[in-house]
Amino acid sequence: MSTDLLVDSNTFVITTEAGPSDTPRRMTLTLPLINRGKRVAIYVTGKHKREILSKLEMETSRSVEQYPILGVNPVNGTVSWYIDHSAYITE
Repeated sequence: MSTDLLVDSNTFVITTEAGPSDTPRRMTLTLPLINRGKRVAIYVTGKHKREILSKLEMETSRSVEQYPILGVNPVNGTVSWYIDHSAYITE
């Protein structure tokens, strides 16, 4: 499980060394902060995201630990998904 998910409800930003090799350190917003948003947008782009989108649509036994995006659930807001053609359409 990602340590990003193991934060208390008052931790809004963490820094991490994990990620792309050309990014030595990055800042991550935590689920407690994201879920306080009024309007949360999720952008999914590129054909490399097809497999994960398919799994999110098809699998019934999914967990936040396995798919952190499932932890996005604003308390008093809405979520909008924006998925580009290459990420959604299979060839």
